[in-house]
Amino acid sequence: MRKTLLKIIICVISAVLLAGCKGKPESDFNSVQENDINEGVENGIKDEPENVEPGTEPVVDDGSFAAAFKEGRVYNNGHYFVRIGDKVYFRNISPDSMDKGATFGEFLHTEFYTMPCPLISYDVNTCKWEEIGTVAGNGELYACPKGFYIAETVPEMFDASCTNLYDPVTKETSLYCKGLPLGVSENGEILAVEEYGGQNMNTVLYRDGKETARLGGENIYHEYVGFAGETLITMLHTANDEYILCSVDETGDVTELGMIGNADRGYGEPKQFRFLDGYVYLCLGYYEGTGHFLSRWDVVKAKPGVKGSLEIAINGDDVPSEYEGEGPDPDVPIFFFDTGGAIDTSKHVPYELYMGDGDKENDLCYYDDIFEERLLVKDFIDRSDYEKCSIIQDMESIAETAFVIYADAEADSEYDIGWRTGYRMTGWHICAIPFDPDHLDDNGQAKDIIYFQGESDGGAGKH
Repeated sequence: MRKTLLKIIICVISAVLLAGCKGKPESDFNSVQENDINEGVENGIKDEPENVEPGTEPVVDDGSFAAAFKEGRVYNNGHYFVRIGDKVYFRNISPDSMDKGATFGEFLHTEFYTMPCPLISYDVNTCKWEEIGTVAGNGELYACPKGFYIAETVPEMFDASCTNLYDPVTKETSLYCKGLPLGVSENGEILAVEEYGGQNMNTVLYRDGKETARLGGENIYHEYVGFAGETLITMLHTANDEYILCSVDETGDVTELGMIGNADRGYGEPKQFRFLDGYVYLCLGYYEGTGHFLSRWDVVKAKPGVKGSLEIAINGDDVPSEYEGEGPDPDVPIFFFDTGGAIDTSKHVPYELYMGDGDKENDLCYYDDIFEERLLVKDFIDRSDYEKCSIIQDMESIAETAFVIYADAEADSEYDIGWRTGYRMTGWHICAIPFDPDHLDDNGQAKDIIYFQGESDGGAGKH
């Protein structure tokens, strides 16, 4: 949701800037990145550990997420499904929070209406789940030691949108700051948000509810890329339509790592980001025209805090295309690191979910460790008739469990925009599909599908 809103705002601002200037192998874009010590209280005396270095004290599981952050057990943060320890948290999103119609049937991108919905905790070991509270907001979840940050949008007034903090212990939601959440640092202490006001977009850092840095201004914009530990990584859009990769510390000190390219290649979009062994890797795709056609792509590498350290890790022109359809590639490939640490690319990487091609277009698939295609669910959804079909909204593979959000839809010209086909929603589904060895049949396919909303009306037919 926030990413779609961001694209809309960027397009508007880019037009203004042009007028003025002429006079997530691991592949998530947002790389994955419980409080008080109350133990040992006996007879009114608190036992204190001896010779404990600062910052290494044990953290009690008090229902918050402080311990998980301290132990580095938070994954897929800033997505619709976030793993914290052995639990995956997500909102059981109501379709009433979205528009009834959307181009290409991307309904989840229209979730601008703040409505309360259940917050679900799913145990990846037992496959059991429970509703642990009710949270109101929009878009992805951003975990922090005290709970979850979540956006609250005001469709008619983008500059009135804000970030709220949901406390899973008290079950209360409170205003945290202005702007929409972008990402959280690895230790969960720093939040990056985007504030929109007038013709400017600012990227702002917060710690403990207090602003520590503000980036952006007239004719420049720092686009959020991700966090390298506690260091923010941005892509600076200059007044000359150049793209410069930057690292930013908590106080707002900016280091220009190097120029990636410029708008002559097309409109640049960060597609995949990784922080590994002290270096950041960013795949940037360049797109052209109203059809958003990919013209080229590159993967760059740089060391945070070191000016001019940027270099090309993969030149997209040197990589043969695996796309077998007509016209240009629809999107960039995925980069990954092999067991020896070398970087490479693939159409899919192990355990990433995708829908099949051709006569397998209704099948939910994934690659195994040796990059062989595996069928997870035969006829999972029906995509064979574009007039009346099901459309994937989001899917994640976490701890040998597939989490999927999809909508049933019918083509409706009322929601067309130019050549872009509009769809009206007719059904809404959120489900989990465990695929560890105990949950696969003799053919290696999933035995069960656990529906949290909108059970299957056909297809796989599993519950």
